[in-house]
Amino acid sequence: MSDDKSREGAIDVLRGVSIAAVLFYHFELADPVSRFGVYGVALFFMISGYCMLPSVRGSASLGDFLAKRYARLLPALWICAVITTAVERSFPLARPDRIHGYMDMAKTMVF
Repeated sequence: MSDDKSREGAIDVLRGVSIAAVLFYHFELADPVSRFGVYGVALFFMISGYCMLPSVRGSASLGDFLAKRYARLLPALWICAVITTAVERSFPLARPDRIHGYMDMAKTMVF
């Protein structure tokens, strides 16, 4: 990534492809495509590592880096988890054995 913190379009496209692969897998939306969900997770982690390096280098210390990451990611994680659980409970798109409740979501967020 460049030092001016501009976004790279190709990375965003790859990130979108990896997210779509995982969604297809979890919701079984397209049977021939859904088997690539595992590769989507691996691709997403590789992209995250690539994009995280400039952020680590720009932080004063490891604690500073972690504090900034948690402050940025945890609120979005909680909001996304609540919305996902609510949608999953309201519109069961997944198989019944994959549907989880709010207590499962809370346990996952804590641990």
